[in-house]
Amino acid sequence: MRADGKGAGLKWTTDYGRSGECHDANGANNPPTKCDDNLAEGRTLLFWTVIRDGANGADEGTSDPMTAWTSGR
Repeated sequence: MRADGKGAGLKWTTDYGRSGECHDANGANNPPTKCDDNLAEGRTLLFWTVIRDGANGADEGTSDPMTAWTSGR
């Protein structure tokens, strides 16, 4: 929400072997980034957030991992 030169990301992995990342590096005063990954329904997903040095820099901090259950829309 404020200009600090950092990027935000969400990393995820599934219980069936897929993994990925969604990152928001479009600046502080822009709408949030939306990512749309086609995940299998009825499965578990482990995800955590990261703070980056700039848009493509190294991870500087991570949250604790969280678990979610995928369901249909």
